[in-house]
Amino acid sequence: AQGQNLNCTFDTNLCSWTQLRNDNSDWKLKRGSTTTANTGPTRDHTSGNGQYIYFETSQGASGSKAQLSSPQFTVPRRPPSCFSFWYHMYGDSVNNLNVYLKSGNTLGKPVFTKHGNQGNKWIQAKINIRNKNNIKVVLEAVKGRGFRGDIAIDDVMYTSGIRCPQNTAPGNTGNTSITCNFEDDALCGYKQLTNDNFDWSRTTGTTSTRGTGPSSDHTYGTSKGHYMFIEATGKRRNQKARLMSPRTTTLGDKCLRFYYNMHGSNIGKLNVYAQANNVLGSAIWSMTAEQGQDWRLAQVTVRRRGNRRYNIVFEGARGNSDAGDIALDDVSIIPGRCPALGSCNFEKDFCGWTNVASDDFDWRRNHGPTSSTGTGPPNDHTLGNTKGTYIYIETSAPRVINDKAQLRSETFPNNNGNKCLQFWYNMLGSQVGKLNVYIVQNDIKTLKWTLNGQQSGTWNLGRLPVPRVKNSFSFLLEGVRGTGVRGDIAIDDITVTNTRCTLSPSTAVASNQGSTTPTQATTLGTTKTPTNGRTVGCSFDAGFCGWTQLRNDQFDWSRKRGRTSSGGTGPSRDHTSGTGYYIYTEASAKTMNQTARLQSVPVKPTRSSSSSCLSFWYHMYGPQIGGLNVYIQLGASMGSPIWTKKGTQGNKWINAKITVSQTRQYSIIMEGVIGNGYRGDVALDDVALTNGACTGQTSAPGTVTTIPPSGGTVRSCDFENRNLCRYTQDKTDKFDWIRQAGTTSSTNTGPSSDHTYGTGRGHYMFIEASAPRKRGDMARLISPRYVDRQDMCVQFYYHMYGTGIGTLNVYAK
Repeated sequence: AQGQNLNCTFDTNLCSWTQLRNDNSDWKLKRGSTTTANTGPTRDHTSGNGQYIYFETSQGASGSKAQLSSPQFTVPRRPPSCFSFWYHMYGDSVNNLNVYLKSGNTLGKPVFTKHGNQGNKWIQAKINIRNKNNIKVVLEAVKGRGFRGDIAIDDVMYTSGIRCPQNTAPGNTGNTSITCNFEDDALCGYKQLTNDNFDWSRTTGTTSTRGTGPSSDHTYGTSKGHYMFIEATGKRRNQKARLMSPRTTTLGDKCLRFYYNMHGSNIGKLNVYAQANNVLGSAIWSMTAEQGQDWRLAQVTVRRRGNRRYNIVFEGARGNSDAGDIALDDVSIIPGRCPALGSCNFEKDFCGWTNVASDDFDWRRNHGPTSSTGTGPPNDHTLGNTKGTYIYIETSAPRVINDKAQLRSETFPNNNGNKCLQFWYNMLGSQVGKLNVYIVQNDIKTLKWTLNGQQSGTWNLGRLPVPRVKNSFSFLLEGVRGTGVRGDIAIDDITVTNTRCTLSPSTAVASNQGSTTPTQATTLGTTKTPTNGRTVGCSFDAGFCGWTQLRNDQFDWSRKRGRTSSGGTGPSRDHTSGTGYYIYTEASAKTMNQTARLQSVPVKPTRSSSSSCLSFWYHMYGPQIGGLNVYIQLGASMGSPIWTKKGTQGNKWINAKITVSQTRQYSIIMEGVIGNGYRGDVALDDVALTNGACTGQTSAPGTVTTIPPSGGTVRSCDFENRNLCRYTQDKTDKFDWIRQAGTTSSTNTGPSSDHTYGTGRGHYMFIEASAPRKRGDMARLISPRYVDRQDMCVQFYYHMYGTGIGTLNVYAK
């Protein structure tokens, strides 16, 4: 077969496509809407009244899959052949759509992937396939954490020996030659200019330098897709590379859209020009410095220049070091002006605002009332009727308390003057949670505006003044789910103006003005230590953030979604969301005591605090687990571990917290050690670094924090904090408990290290039995006072070693 039997509209059946049997579910034929509201299409793509196929997510566990296979076919050597299809991914629980090229029994890695809500619309995907013998295309849908996650496909087509046309970038409707996703070897007619210092390069996957550039392209979202980038290695500071588009074919104002990646500790500058009559002119758009690991959307209006036609020129300037690769993908240009930066009435789409990939659920567009009674607005703010559109968070099942939905604006190049963010919000409902507004700058987010609970009025005006700032920034809107389904929060008519304003309402002031660093630009975590834009904090959903593989070990840490490849070891899902990524050490085909080391970016202690709290979640499950060590490296020496765990810790994610006290720059090293077999995978997730010592009032490392059904909380102390978590010495006893690190002062008694860290750096409490103590002397340590309405479980670790050990008693006073 030459591929012609891959074509299918699904109007009558699956054509020559077949359901695979090694999955959990099947694709289904459907006409009209799917069975679940607020997800899936309302009609097919072909005619509007035909059929399509879809993956039904009302049943099945998170991570379950449905796979559909094409017949076997062969792709000619040259030129590439085009496989295209239309997909629909709408709903706040949408997970993944993957496309594989299966050879024999090997599925391999996806050649195309999309994750999360893509809007209530059909979108075309095109994949160039090169020189493959006896392959099958496999379409795979993966279920997320809820039932509003239906994924649909229609109008599959394969064209042998013809490259996919470049008339449309995914999700756009541009029809000029400037539009390009760089899958074409001819670059859609783009040319390297000669009045620069070096050329742009075309690549797939990562760039050749660690710690900079994207992990995949934007079009396909996999290592098979192509993008353009500037290679900073071997270049000098401020050297430039220029890439010029074909000339425009129509007149009038245009909106230029493109995706860029500026990730690295020494990013230079990306400039965009509209060159007319061979005159470059002034830049119409510029961006500098680290912008995070993800692809960011940029939009800029190119105004009509009389009757002159022009070329778009992308200019990348090299920064201070090799960690300065800048990437470009999915360029398009459409008639009319772009929406004002940051402004949106949501009547057509989200404008330049994007849902954050690694939060709990998405903001969605809606008109009329929401699906729950007693909450949400009756109509939008723009038109004031049920035909107008706004955005909101849907708090019905499967949402739970404190689930977060985050929406991020485009990046503002800088703020030379005052700005004002203005928006209209609706927070009607007896179970409304919280609405937060952050400013994200240098990959650090700072809470600036917050409201909690029900607010009277259908639509209320919110304002946030933005003072002058030196660096680029963006806004982040965060809706937090409250205690129940009557907690929908809505927003409409966002505008950003170059004017002064006052905070509105006055009660929206953020009591905690601390900054937090995101794990990547669109996965906002909780780390407070900015390090030139790269971060210690990481959920690993979009890459390794600021962490790099060391070379003084025997193998590398790997990123993984779902189960590891060996049974009886490793986690079944990540800690962050249950559907994202974690990192782990693969124990198969390794020998005992081999190590994998991962190093953070350098951390420079702040003037206000020399102590920081390193938090991470680890998973050590399997009968052949080796160890996990944490080091603080000063200079060239790793020194001894400050924290260590050995052996299996159970099939669960466990939180560890370590207080790091340093006055000079350091880096953190995570070391996984192989045990005596392949069932020894060690995993890490959700690393964070915050200013100040760990409090000790949260889950102690080695325990699991739970909230009892009746609403109680876990209280714990690891004694790493000098205030002992408010434990006090009893003044009616004979002597006091002592806080200690390492061994006690007497030989042949006491521990060699604490239990929390497992090293000489961690602290514990002990009684010193040496003189002047005598037999029967007592030392009592009293916890804070608790009030409970249920039975509680007290858990602690004790050490009683020595020939003259007395008695340890516990009382409920």
